[in-house]
Amino acid sequence: MAMAVRFMAGLTKFQTSPENMDDLADIVISLETTDEERLIESLHWMLETQNPTFIQRLMGYKEKTFKCSGTVLNPFDLHVLGYCIANSSTLWSVDLEYCHLTDECMRMLFLVEDGKAFDHITSFSLSSNTITASVASLLGMMLKENNTLKKLNLALCKLQPEGLEEVIKGVQVNTKLETLNLSHNIIDNKRASCLGMMLKENNTLKELNLALCKLQPEGLEEVIKGVQVNTKLETLVLSYNTIDNKRASCLGMMLKENNTVKKLVLRGCELQPEGLEEVIKCVQVNTKLETLDLSGSTIDNKGASCLAHALKHNTTLSELSLEECGLRDEAICELCGGLKWCKLKKLDLSFNPFGDQGAKGLADMLKDHPTLEELRVWGCEEMSDDGVQYLMDAMMSKTRVKMLTLDKMYKHLIVPQELPGTIVYSNFASSRGARTTQAKICGSKALCAAILWFVQVAYPILYLSFGLGFQFREELEINFTM
Repeated sequence: MAMAVRFMAGLTKFQTSPENMDDLADIVISLETTDEERLIESLHWMLETQNPTFIQRLMGYKEKTFKCSGTVLNPFDLHVLGYCIANSSTLWSVDLEYCHLTDECMRMLFLVEDGKAFDHITSFSLSSNTITASVASLLGMMLKENNTLKKLNLALCKLQPEGLEEVIKGVQVNTKLETLNLSHNIIDNKRASCLGMMLKENNTLKELNLALCKLQPEGLEEVIKGVQVNTKLETLVLSYNTIDNKRASCLGMMLKENNTVKKLVLRGCELQPEGLEEVIKCVQVNTKLETLDLSGSTIDNKGASCLAHALKHNTTLSELSLEECGLRDEAICELCGGLKWCKLKKLDLSFNPFGDQGAKGLADMLKDHPTLEELRVWGCEEMSDDGVQYLMDAMMSKTRVKMLTLDKMYKHLIVPQELPGTIVYSNFASSRGARTTQAKICGSKALCAAILWFVQVAYPILYLSFGLGFQFREELEINFTM
């Protein structure tokens, strides 16, 4: 097949009519494969034709995504890729994640055809490739002049301070970029200050990911101040950057004054009760926030009461994640007092040490809640069969909840035949890969109970008998229908 495709592409070296070119393009496309190595080969064959008209026609037939994640590419591969995209008439999404790209490889993509390839790229990922200062400088120059790129992923690129600064300066004057991922790159105070300045002046960026960037308090404050006056940013991810009480107060002020941020992710930021209270108070008056992730913060009874009060008055929040926040029975009951008045659709309380009393409070809240559709209580080990039964019984009422996520092998559950929603059981066992088992159960209560027993007890035992020494997460999704 490879020789046939190469032969067809080679025919275009001779003069052909536009109709013949179309026919040849159809033949080449029909013989091609989606295999990543073959995809690279096909680009090499296109370059051999030295026929820009044919390449333009052929690239027009192709899908708009070029993905070679994990494939080792050499400089000539990048030269070919740049040449073919530069001669394309369509817009492309290019994913070069973890391709072991050298400095020479990346420079080739920026320099071939005078960098015209980026005039045809809307989404570009160099994630998990080491980017040197010289390549980052080229990237910054491209961003200053480019009018097509909307999404840029530079996660895990080991960006050096000087190179990172060049990229930020490029984004500052760019008028098209909407999504920027700088996660897993160390950002010092000077570069964080540059980010803050960029956020004050940029008018197009909608999503910024700064997770695991080891932001220092002073630098984090500059970023938050930039977001505070920004008029376009909708998603801000600050996960796993430690936020002290002073910076939490700055976050609260940002939430009071900013009118665009819809999603704020503070997972793993280790917010302490005093700082968390400052953020929560401002959520109460915010009129734009739709998704809030406070997972990993410490929420005591006072904090839960404060959050409940904020939820009573907030009218926009639809998703709230409180994983591993140390919520016990009393705190959950306090929280439920506010939950039943809010407009949440998704609530995640996984890995919190509440027991049956908290589960009963949640069940009572579910019966009256007008909008909640999904509840996750995965990893709540203090909850017994009785607590889960409260939640399942609540799903039998007129509640809107359609999904309940659990993880333990609850042995004495009474599974109603008419249960209208979905229960997801998640278990950790020993495997290397991830497995997902889905079963749609229809029929009698006895059949439901039998299948539940198999997937919860018999299947894990059988699997572990033949799969010791591995690690996996298994999810079982069961849809109960009449």
